[in-house]
Parts: sequence; structure tokens; C-alpha cells
Amino acid sequence: MITGIILAGGESQRMGKAKLALEYQGKSLLEHAIGKAKPLCDEVLVVVGAYHDTYKPLVEKGQASLIYNADWQEGLGSSLRTGLLRVPEQTELALVLLGDQPFIPETHLQDLLKTQQDYRADLVFSSYEGIQGPPVVIAKELFNHASELKGDKGAKTLKREGTRVAELELEHYQDIDTPEDVRRFLEGYTKMLE
Repeated sequence: MITGIILAGGESQRMGKAKLALEYQGKSLLEHAIGKAKPLCDEVLVVVGAYHDTYKPLVEKGQASLIYNADWQEGLGSSLRTGLLRVPEQTELALVLLGDQPFIPETHLQDLLKTQQDYRADLVFSSYEGIQGPPVVIAKELFNHASELKGDKGAKTLKREGTRVAELELEHYQDIDTPEDVRRFLEGYTKMLE
């Protein structure tokens, strides 16, 4: 079983509002992120925090499961910890995405899962300009280390001696943190579709 975990617990300080509720082509950014994970996952969990009430109806609309991270102010690591501790018992792999990366190509997510299978990796990171980060695939063998995730430390914290790690180059990286990011993204994405 593959469980998708979408991290959407942050405060969106640079945006100044619930950025994942912003709409593009009739859907919120959060719904777009859920839509990327659903075809590849048996279940999708969305970990929320600061904007729990705002995101709840969007998660329901996307037919995903809502998980509240009471410790969201601790940072990304606490949201990842919360998600990993709540995956169904039969989960073999977790596909972890950030809510503010809703337009990662689905083919990249498929390739992450294929890379995990091909190399039997415990962790498969996306890599952009030499930096490892999300989206990431985490194998069940590392779930029991979730309690070590704190602050803004993400999946890299799960690495230990003997951990099989792979990475897959991500050609275009775009997260959405500021109103300017939204404007730039919408202009660029619209041009790509033309």
C-alpha cells in the first residue's frame, strides 16, 4: 500500500494568508496537490495546522483524509512526523509532497516510485540543482524513526548508516510562498499550456 502525505500545516507567513486556498483553474492549490497524489496512492493524508478550518472543506472536496498537527508551529518536521505516525499499518511506502508544490509533474511522482522499486531504496529524494528535497518517497522501514523529526528538519533526518538513498532530478522546481510567486507561476504555467 502507498500512502500519500501532503504537508499543509504551515502559517504561510510570506504569503500573509492561507496560500493553499488560492484557486487556479477552478480548484484550490491544495486540491491540485491532492489530485496529483490520488492516482498513485491508495490513501492520501493531508496534514494541516495553522489553517485547519480553511483547509478542511478543501481536503474533504479532494476526498482525502485530514490530519491535524497540533504542533504545527514547530515546523515541517513536526508535520512529517504527524503524517508518518498516522499512516495505515499496511502502508509500505509514503509519498510525501508539500502542499505548495501542486504542479510537480505526475510523471516525476511516478518516476520516484519506480526508482524506489528499481533500487529498493529506503528514501528517494527529488533533486533540484544538486539539493535533495521533496517530493520524497519513504519506505516503511524508516517510519519508526518519525519521532526524531523536529523543527524544520525533513526526511533527511531519517537517514542513518546503511540507509539506501536514491535521488531523481526534478527539471523544474516551483513552490509558492509569496504573492509574487503566484503571479510568476500563473504566467509561466499558462505559457507552458499554450
